[in-house]
Amino acid sequence: MSALQERTAEEWRRKEKKGSCSGSATTSGLLAEMQAVERAARELNSVLEEIAEEEEEEDDDEGRRRQGIVDEERARDVTERAEELAAACRTVEETDSALWRPALCGPC
Repeated sequence: MSALQERTAEEWRRKEKKGSCSGSATTSGLLAEMQAVERAARELNSVLEEIAEEEEEEDDDEGRRRQGIVDEERARDVTERAEELAAACRTVEETDSALWRPALCGPC
């Protein structure tokens, strides 16, 4: 992901330097989509960390382990965040950009 962001940022700077407006919208759009992926991943990670912390507190309080049982509200929250992340990833994958494919295969 970081290699893709670097290539996108380099392309954006190059086109901005040339004064080209045609490619900068695509490039900035791709950067925004990648930021959406990062944001969704951070939100999902945050919810999962909260659940882990709650389970640790319950383990300490009850002296026994609940073995990953999560209430329905938390399960819905995790599912919702995971779906947001999946949607953001699909958007990036579907972006028709010349930058996308070369960044995936590295130094092909």
